[in-house]
Amino acid sequence: MTPTPETSVPAEEPSTPLEEVPKESIQPVQIVVEPENTDDVLINPGKGFVFLGYLDESEYDADFRSVVSIGYTRFNWAKIEPEEGHYDWDHIDDWINTFKRQDKQFAFGVMCANTSSSKAYVTPEWVYDAGAEGKWITAENGEPQKIPNWTDPIFLEKLDNFIQALAKRYDGNPDISFIDIRSYGNWGEQHTYKIEDAYPDISAEELRDLYFIPYMNAFQKTQLVAPYGLEEYEETYRWAIDRGVTIRRDGIVTYSDGSEGRMVYGKAPAIFEYPASYLREARSSGNWQYSAVRSVVETGAPTYLQIYEDMYDSNQAFYNEIANRIGYYFRLKKAVYYNALSSGTPADIELTFRNDGVAPLYASACLKVGLLDENGNLVQAYPVSGNPAQWMPGVDVAFTVSPILQLPAGQVQPVQYQLAVGLFEYASDTKPAYQLGSAGSTKDHWYVLGTITILPE
Repeated sequence: MTPTPETSVPAEEPSTPLEEVPKESIQPVQIVVEPENTDDVLINPGKGFVFLGYLDESEYDADFRSVVSIGYTRFNWAKIEPEEGHYDWDHIDDWINTFKRQDKQFAFGVMCANTSSSKAYVTPEWVYDAGAEGKWITAENGEPQKIPNWTDPIFLEKLDNFIQALAKRYDGNPDISFIDIRSYGNWGEQHTYKIEDAYPDISAEELRDLYFIPYMNAFQKTQLVAPYGLEEYEETYRWAIDRGVTIRRDGIVTYSDGSEGRMVYGKAPAIFEYPASYLREARSSGNWQYSAVRSVVETGAPTYLQIYEDMYDSNQAFYNEIANRIGYYFRLKKAVYYNALSSGTPADIELTFRNDGVAPLYASACLKVGLLDENGNLVQAYPVSGNPAQWMPGVDVAFTVSPILQLPAGQVQPVQYQLAVGLFEYASDTKPAYQLGSAGSTKDHWYVLGTITILPE
């Protein structure tokens, strides 16, 4: 980044080495920096495109894989717990590790009914052998599948034991972005479409008490997600949202304009998914309905959005734009500082950031000011005020930070550094976790404002 013309930075660097320049000859000059915007697709914590499937490194195009943030799938309960108390965690761990190798997170849900499955038992057979009530229905492949009685106490007891074990293994796992509450309904979507002949829909209170509360009690760290099933359950959804659960809205464009996402706006990250029917219609018509996708994003302000390879390949420019629009997208708009000050003196730095996404940041983040050497390596870092979670969409956020910049002990000559800012996930982190849609990034994602000279006291 170079100073704007309104600054009075010398046109040429002094030929005399800095340490030989007399302290008295260095006069502080106010520097105003307005970085250029970039439109790079940024893979940042707590947002992005979600791929529903196994993202094999050899099968999918590198350009497509580069824009995916999260991998996702659904598991049948019977596959994870084939015998009571004996868990085959390898199925989940394999998916986690596949995405971890690609520096991506993973998310999932576990189902008790799934008419898309060829299995007769999605809820494990041993649950029924223990006395849980169930009824047979015909799955999509024409074969029978047994559906549990959603309020049966034996079924619920076994399910609760499974949820406890699931949380013990995965709650707080940094490689997991979120976990769906998918125990109730066909595909775990909290409705009985295609299985209504077995048992009717449960009440909103039963959904809360029998399905939400067990997950919420078990998982204290990982983000939980409630698939939006029926309007009749909205009271329960809002109750859960107030306690940290978020919403997944399936069927956007075809069945929803995305407005359900506003239920969680400012509280938790909304997750949007397409219906298969939309994808089929889009392929057959040759029209991906870009305007409809953009409208849903603007209406519902999702943080996560499903993506398919053929969708992305059909119009990469459009989906790159959408990738930056969903969730947050921070830019450094302006910085004002003085390019020289005495060691131990507060460096009053005026910063202006802008969120060009549709939603706030819901993940952990903190701001630091850094002094870098000429190669961009960190010398010192200073945590400063400024909460990125409060940078709301479409608003310039201006504030002043005042880190006390210091020379190393015993230093008697002025030292010149690169002054930079960085966004970290946690204050204890040593490297910035967040990228900005602004020019001037180092390899470690510090954003350089310019040079600053620290004078001996």
